[in-house]
Amino acid sequence: MPQLHWFTTCGFEGYDPLVLYDVGKEWAGAPGPSPEMMAEYGLPERMATETLAEASAGLFEAFRRTKMVYLAHPEQPVLYAVGGHVDLTTVRAEGVSVERLRNWPDVVGEKNRPELDGKAAAWMEAA
Repeated sequence: MPQLHWFTTCGFEGYDPLVLYDVGKEWAGAPGPSPEMMAEYGLPERMATETLAEASAGLFEAFRRTKMVYLAHPEQPVLYAVGGHVDLTTVRAEGVSVERLRNWPDVVGEKNRPELDGKAAAWMEAA
């Protein structure tokens, strides 16, 4: 049976760093996109008709465009928390495979700006 786990590298109240925690039926700390945002990516219907990799790419695009509370510091302003890249890692008895689903142009140390995705590249090409 498939399982989904998460971990944190820094730890925070109730969660130790580098310990795997069972996600259960939650989104594993991801933001909760609105039904309208999910519909933009054809979700949840795509989950029934496409592979996990195909449907998950759209799901993570919706996560990326939805602000959320920073779990370790809920008193801070909401932020875009999904960025960098998203990989699908599959662990089987015969080995592990990793497939890159999305790669975003985020910069470490700078705020994620999903509303600019693709715009910087278009500007650079025009120059």
